[in-house]
Amino acid sequence: MFAFTDPRTTGWGSPALTSRLQQAVAAGRKYGVRIDLTLGPAWPLVVPGVTPDSRAAAQEIVYGRTEVSGGATYSGPVPAGPAPHSGVTRQTLVAVHAVRHVGSPTAKPVRLERKSLVDLTGSVRDGNLSWTAPSGGDWLVIGYWQRGTGQASVTGQAVSGEAAYVVDHFSRAGTDAATGYWDTHILTPALRRLLKTNGGDLFEDSLELDSAQHWTPGLPDRFRSLCGYSLLTHLPVLFIDRIHRQYTPVTVDDTPDFEFTDVSGARVRDDYYRTLTDLYVTEHVRPLRAWAHSLGLRLRAQPYGTTFDSSTVAAALDVPETEALGDVAEYANPSRWMFVGAAHLADRNVVSFEGCAAYGSAYAQTWPQMLKHFSAAFAHGVNQVVFHGFATDRTAANLPWPGFSPFTMQGGNGFSEAWGPRQPTWEDTGGITAWTARMQHVLRQGTPVVDLVVYRHRYDASVQVPDTPADFTYDFAGPDQLAATRVKGRRLASDGPAYRALVLDRQTTLPVRTARLLLTHAREGLPVVVIGTPPVRTPGAFRSTEQDAELARLVERLLAQPSVRRVTVARELPGVLKELGVRASAETAGTGLLTVRRTRSGRDFYYVHNPTSAPVSAEISLEGGGQPYMLDAWTGQTTPLGRYRREHSRVTVPLALPAGASTVIALDGDPRPAAPGPRRAVRCRPGSAARWTCPTRTVP
Repeated sequence: MFAFTDPRTTGWGSPALTSRLQQAVAAGRKYGVRIDLTLGPAWPLVVPGVTPDSRAAAQEIVYGRTEVSGGATYSGPVPAGPAPHSGVTRQTLVAVHAVRHVGSPTAKPVRLERKSLVDLTGSVRDGNLSWTAPSGGDWLVIGYWQRGTGQASVTGQAVSGEAAYVVDHFSRAGTDAATGYWDTHILTPALRRLLKTNGGDLFEDSLELDSAQHWTPGLPDRFRSLCGYSLLTHLPVLFIDRIHRQYTPVTVDDTPDFEFTDVSGARVRDDYYRTLTDLYVTEHVRPLRAWAHSLGLRLRAQPYGTTFDSSTVAAALDVPETEALGDVAEYANPSRWMFVGAAHLADRNVVSFEGCAAYGSAYAQTWPQMLKHFSAAFAHGVNQVVFHGFATDRTAANLPWPGFSPFTMQGGNGFSEAWGPRQPTWEDTGGITAWTARMQHVLRQGTPVVDLVVYRHRYDASVQVPDTPADFTYDFAGPDQLAATRVKGRRLASDGPAYRALVLDRQTTLPVRTARLLLTHAREGLPVVVIGTPPVRTPGAFRSTEQDAELARLVERLLAQPSVRRVTVARELPGVLKELGVRASAETAGTGLLTVRRTRSGRDFYYVHNPTSAPVSAEISLEGGGQPYMLDAWTGQTTPLGRYRREHSRVTVPLALPAGASTVIALDGDPRPAAPGPRRAVRCRPGSAARWTCPTRTVP
């Protein structure tokens, strides 16, 4: 809340808030507008009454260390970690280790002899330890401590009459604290009934969690059950400085604080991140989704912001969402849409986009700028735009014009707009939203059709951009997303996205189970292209030598299949795909146009976007058949194209697109030759703003 409001009377959980929510949902029901609700009052998710020491609060693990020479005795308190965040008063000892180090004890990474590690946890008495190091070599005594992170919301403002801190996103206790607060303080019987009849999405924003190192009490047990060995004897190699701090550039590839001399630390960290992903999905996402469904809501969230497999998280949501902070160039960065493939394979028909959140641009954004954002997002798999954000009460606290604007109240020009009637451009909103609705309608038709699937398995937002040939569309997918796929007619997931080939692009690791699956797919005719060195090791540390040997055998068999090719560099990919008979759905004559294809009941819909700064005029070849139509999302008109040619299950049409513009071309799928005749423009029927019609066919 803000300085001019009293959080005790208007904050999260107050009767005033519940009353306003009830009014909003009732109005939505009256006017046919779905109402979405945020999971909490701020981000990350905070809950009033949760303190830094609460069982439900977000947890971290830290370490302290001291040096001990060989043959010397250490006697004193267990080494303490760095000072905790303000408000954290309790810490729990997780473990104490002694381990011999090789070389410098301070230069990162400090190299540790894994076989020398001694667990001293059972020797601790009243927080003190006495231990004599074996003679020879130098040792470290390391103490590991669990405690609350003490993180509040990113705004740093009070959200209710009680203090509110970030909950544990890796335990059911944190999730139950959030839903329990709703059940007790917010959801009245009347509001529950309204949500059942007109609810939209329950939304959780990006996971801007801040900790020294993510932890939760159940992590060691879940780790053992998933990974097959004890995490507690491998704790030193988990730590990468600032890996879990907010807004950090640190990635999983950065230098760890400690490393085992047998170089197994990277495998242990893979297993740790895998376990965090599993805990987040099973203890947070799935319970929230079930609870949301009980209210008539879907769960929409932004599945990134920490060391997760974002694709696995996205597949567990009803609606995965991405965002970009005002720079159109961001949309070309696959890190913004790396999980779209997971949504496609999980049959999630809506991929959402938090748009318009440009820093420092309040009352400065223009509709042409926004349309560039929307068009670029659509070209990369998005089909729902969420405007950021609409302030419902411009007269709050009697503020002068332009009134209440939440994201400018924190100083400066804030995070962009408070859309509403106060803006001079507001009278154009109807036309903009009608265009957006029509585009979204087309981009949700039937199923997606994507040319290539690029294997990606990482636990951060870093993306290795594949150098795919022009015109080929592609998704990313990892082991969890591919696990249930099948090949039919040389297509992977033939019912959609119907990938034509799978690419292993400079991928260093591959699980044995995934290698077996790819071998099966290749034997069934799926084209597979390996770029660079094939995967040489498995992720994870369990029986790694045995697993790596099995992977080598499987990769050798994979490379021997007739449908598999290996190339040294990516520039060889176009020739190999042609040799394998793999052709792009849309061929745009080297113009740089971006396309998205959807198919339904034999009809094809191609969204075409010109991301360049110059107009494009060219003939483009589209897979499909029948009469082509141009769909104008501004007017709702459908125009049959008189100039086109049809050959070998493809249709070639002329296209002219201004810089930054987008359009939709529909192929009706009818293989019969069309009778020559004049071009006709047919307007939408009244009341069907998102539906194009023509006298003989309905498109879509």
